[in-house]
Order: sequence, then C-alpha cells, then structure tokens
Amino acid sequence: MRALPLPSGLDVLTAVLLAVVASFSAPQAASWLPDPAATPVWVVLVVVACLAVLGRSRAPLSSVLVLGVVLAVHLLAFAQPSVLMLALAALAAWTSQSRLSSPWRWLVLAALYLGALPALTRVVVWIEPVYRTPVQVLIVLLTAWTLLTTAALAGAARRRARERVEQAIERAEMLQAQQDAERRLAVSVERTRIAREVHDLLGHSLAVIGMQAAGAQAVLRTDPRAAEEALAVIGGTARRSIEEVRALIDVLREDGPRDTGTGRAGVPGRAGAPEQTSAPEQTAGPGQGPSAGAAEQTAGPGRGPAAGAALPAPGPTAPDPARPGLDELPALVSTFREAGMEVDLDLEVSTTVPQGTGSVLHDVVREALTNVARHAPGSPVRVEARASRSRLEVDVSNAVPSTTAEAGTAAPACDPPSAEQPRRGYGLEAMRSRVDAVGGRLSAGPSQDRPGWQVVAVLPVGASS
Repeated sequence: MRALPLPSGLDVLTAVLLAVVASFSAPQAASWLPDPAATPVWVVLVVVACLAVLGRSRAPLSSVLVLGVVLAVHLLAFAQPSVLMLALAALAAWTSQSRLSSPWRWLVLAALYLGALPALTRVVVWIEPVYRTPVQVLIVLLTAWTLLTTAALAGAARRRARERVEQAIERAEMLQAQQDAERRLAVSVERTRIAREVHDLLGHSLAVIGMQAAGAQAVLRTDPRAAEEALAVIGGTARRSIEEVRALIDVLREDGPRDTGTGRAGVPGRAGAPEQTSAPEQTAGPGQGPSAGAAEQTAGPGRGPAAGAALPAPGPTAPDPARPGLDELPALVSTFREAGMEVDLDLEVSTTVPQGTGSVLHDVVREALTNVARHAPGSPVRVEARASRSRLEVDVSNAVPSTTAEAGTAAPACDPPSAEQPRRGYGLEAMRSRVDAVGGRLSAGPSQDRPGWQVVAVLPVGASS
C-alpha cells in the first residue's frame, strides 16, 4: 500500500497557530446552545479545522469543504465572530485559488462571498445601536469582502508561481529527455559509422583472401608454385588489413581526425603514393584459381589496385577527392580479373568528371564487384559506365553462374537478405549513403534483362566540383 504524502511544513505551522490562537479566543455561545456544551463544540471545531488545514495540500477540495462546514457551524453555535472564523475564511479563499481547478475554485469563492452576508449578524452586535446605520453595515461587509479578495489574489499569485516552477521543471525534463535521445542517436550513428569503417577496411580484403584461398586449394596439387604465390597474396593482404585496422583504431581513439596525408582519416594506403612491391607477371584466366601474378603488389600513383592487393575500401559518406576516381576504374576491374573473376568493362567518358563524383562511382563499382565475388563466385559480370555533361551513370550486372542457373536462382551483386545471410550488411547501405551525398540515386535488385542481379547508380556530374 502506498503511503500518503506528509503535510507540508507551512500547513503544520498554520494548524499549530490556529490551535494556539483558538485556545485563547473562544467566542460567546449562541442563546440556544447551553454554556456547558459550548466548550466541547468549540474544541471539536478547532480540531476539525486543524485537521482540514493539515490535509490542504493532499486533498484541497475536501479540505475547503470541511472548512466551509466549520464556518457554518460557527455561525450557528456562537453569537460572536472569532479570530478562528476570520482565519478560516481567508484560508479557504487562499486555498480555492491556489489549489482548486475550475469550476470549483469559483464556486467556493462565490460561496465565501455569500457567506459574508449572514456573518454580518455576528459582527453588528459589536456596533453600538446608535451607530448601526446602513453605511456602517456596508463598511463591515466591504471589509469582509476585501479580506476575502486579498486572500484570493494571494492564492492566485501562489498558483501562478507554482505553475511556473512546474513548467520549468517540465521543460528541464523534456530537455533532458531530448539530450538523452540525442546522445543515444549519436551513439547509434557512431556505431554505424564504425561498422562501416570496419566493413570498408576488411570486407574487400577478406573477399580477395577468400578467392585466393579457394584458388590455392584448387591448384595445390597441380600447380604448387601458383598456390604458393596465392598464399603470399593472402599473407600480404592480411598484414595490410591489420595495419589499416590499427590505424583506424588510432583514429577512433583521438578526439578528431588526423591529417596524415592519407585518404581516410589516417588510414594508410588510401591516398598519396602507396608502397611499391614486386609481383610476378602471370595472371589466371576468368573463372580460374588464384592468379600467378596475384602476389603482394600495390598500385603506384594514378593507378588502380594491383592484383591480389587488398581492395581499396570506400571512404566517408562525403566524397573525398583524394580517393580513386573514374580514371582508376580500369585498374580496379583488372584487380578482380587477376583475382579470377570474369569482368567485362564498357567505359565511355565524353566530359570531365569531378574527382569527388568519380570516387563515388569507383566505390559503387568496387562494392558491387566485391559482393559478386563474395556471394556469386564464378558469375560473369558486366560493368557499363557512361559520363555525359549532365550525369554519370554506372550499371553493374552479373549473370547467373552455371551452377546457380541450373538451380533457377539469381546471384546478387549486393547484399540482399537471404537464408544464408540473415543479418543486414553495410555494403548496400554504404553505397546508397554515398550516392545520396552527391545528389544521385541508387537502385539494386534482380536484373530485368536476364537472370541475375543489377546495381545502377546515376550521379549528377556537377555535384562535387
């Protein structure tokens, strides 16, 4: 059972003062009330009035009604007014305006004003008969109404002050709730950003590692040298991925991004002149195992990623001019070809494309090719890129591989949900956010021309000049 709230300190003090004053100012009893019974009646009235005052904050309407009953009994049982009667009338007017809501506050106040009229019969007994003129009676009535009005105005002022405090508390609570929601949203956004960063750093590298590992397993017995070279690619890609993850962790630990001359907030190998390493010249044909030339190698300035290197990851949502652009698209396609994919590139550029827009297109193609390698290995892919004065359009579509075609299913070039992939990936979401950032549009779904999957991105050429 929930305990009732205790009376306020002001109510306790008021009740004590009323009891003390009433004990020294008992009025004369009415003619119909015997003197021996007057004292018990007076004591009962004082006790009931004090209890009503103590409950004023918890049950204001009940308290005011009890005070009205006490005032009515006082008028009937006693022939003279008392300090208790005046104090209770003023307290009832105060409480009606400070605690009660409409219409009770106005009904109680009107009853108090009307109750002042019969109270005159107790006040005029103090006036000498010679001075009992209508003017004197009117003065007494106006004095009583002035007392009630003053108490009512004070109660209304107290009500407004309390409402202002409550509104301030409510605004503070709303502000606190809004700040908490903003903090939770910021945490969620930050977690999503970190997840995208990790996806960008590791997703493409792991896809290459997976392809090379599968190819190494396929040619391990027939071509040990090619298998060794594939394992070397796996080792180099893994080491670079570890370095990039460490660099990303260092950036996340800092208050702000570092300017290290890299393409992505301190992550090495994203911009500038990457390290050069040698690799054999041989490559494997489409659909074959790991290429013989897929050893550790990164591209030089102005070139795309080399065979077997960790696939460059998408950068932030906003386009970064330092990232690879449209000119590096052939090198990117060559990377996937050397890793064993069958990729056909059709590139037509008739105008100058801003580097920021070109980097977004590069990210879309890279993510789409990576997802084909991950979810539909062996599927032939066609990349069509068109650049005109007004827009830049890219279409990445993959046909159903032979094993999948027999099963009658499509192979996605992005990350749609499936039974084997119940969780939602970040690839398509990252692509869409980057395309939206430059005012473009992205669509991904089953191809309408042939069985397979299709990713189409349309970017305005002048979006990132």
